[in-house]
Amino acid sequence: MLTPAELSHVDSMWRAANYLSVGQIYLLDNPLLTEPLRAEHVKPRLLGRWGTTPGLNFLYAHLKGWTGPSEVDCAPAEGTWRAHQVPLPAVREHPRHLRSLEEWMRSYRPAESFDTEGRPVAAVTALVPKAERRMGANPHANGGLLLRPLRLPALPAVPVPPAGATSAETTRLRGQCLRAVFERNAAQRNFRLRGPHETASNRLDAVYQATGKQRQAAIEPVDEYLAREGRVLEVLSEHLCQAWLEGYLLTGRNGMFSCYEAFVHIVDSMVNQHIKWLRVHRGRDVGRRRCRRQRDRCA
Repeated sequence: MLTPAELSHVDSMWRAANYLSVGQIYLLDNPLLTEPLRAEHVKPRLLGRWGTTPGLNFLYAHLKGWTGPSEVDCAPAEGTWRAHQVPLPAVREHPRHLRSLEEWMRSYRPAESFDTEGRPVAAVTALVPKAERRMGANPHANGGLLLRPLRLPALPAVPVPPAGATSAETTRLRGQCLRAVFERNAAQRNFRLRGPHETASNRLDAVYQATGKQRQAAIEPVDEYLAREGRVLEVLSEHLCQAWLEGYLLTGRNGMFSCYEAFVHIVDSMVNQHIKWLRVHRGRDVGRRRCRRQRDRCA
């Protein structure tokens, strides 16, 4: 439960974030509204810029367009699809829209959020995280700081009989190795297997002897290998599997993305983008952020 002082700080930060978001989209001049808003203060093209939405870093849920214009040209805006992006599109041409924009921005009481130089006041910055609480400095988002070595099993010796004397599948052997990885790392819980519903068809189903597939929805009697706390994640979206893996690896844990050779190319561009990101960071002195090996992919 928030105290009245904490709630006041949240309100101050929320108003400042909304004011900055609206101002960076609309305003060319007069950023603190120290004088009545005029058409020349508004951008000729209403387009945001990098950092336009500081409110995205301040998470909250509310009615779409809440605190914006309730109506625009006699049509409802707040709480409707009209509140999306730029609810007042012709501010420079229509004085009524200009007045609505000024009323909208002044409703956030900018004089209470910023000093005369435009710096946020103490009430706004009171809740800003410090040190490791900052998003970019949080050790849980910096894999190199929390990395614990994965306990890998010894690779089994595989006899090679004369050609044609037996048949075997290398992927089934890999499934047995992955099962051992899950077993050896059960205590530290730092390995996950991801794939687009292909764990069994990729002959990796030996892992289900050590863990199940994570399931949040109902588990039916006909289901197999589902568990509330499984270490295998399956969803029919290669893009989501790739994103899952990238985020998981950046926390200092380990994972593998299993996918058919024919389908893994769906995420080629995502893989290339991530590799470029790693390459850039490895080539710079980024100090606190320690890049590390990122991916084991089975096609």
